[in-house]
Amino acid sequence: MQVHRSGYYQWLNQPISDRELENKELLIQIKDAFKASNSVYGHRNIHKDLKELGIHVNKKRVARLMSEAKLYGVGTYKRKPYSKPGPAHKAYPNSISTSVLYQLSLMTHG
Repeated sequence: MQVHRSGYYQWLNQPISDRELENKELLIQIKDAFKASNSVYGHRNIHKDLKELGIHVNKKRVARLMSEAKLYGVGTYKRKPYSKPGPAHKAYPNSISTSVLYQLSLMTHG
């Protein structure tokens, strides 16, 4: 990457944003709610718990913060495909000769 040295150090030394501070505080509350549920609840139930505590936050934000912190509910797993492919179709040779096709095209067009 071609970045000026002064720009890199300015970016490196910038203060932590308000949103990032809010996310850190929110993540602490999410972890507390997650531990209180014995690591069972997913982002939907954690969002409900936070809402009951009077913390109004978007569901997607809770899901993103939990995902970044590697906090997953019990029911989270990747589903395997249920259906399996059937047998492949057999390729049959072309039984109609080109002369027959040519004659058919002459009969229809002319």
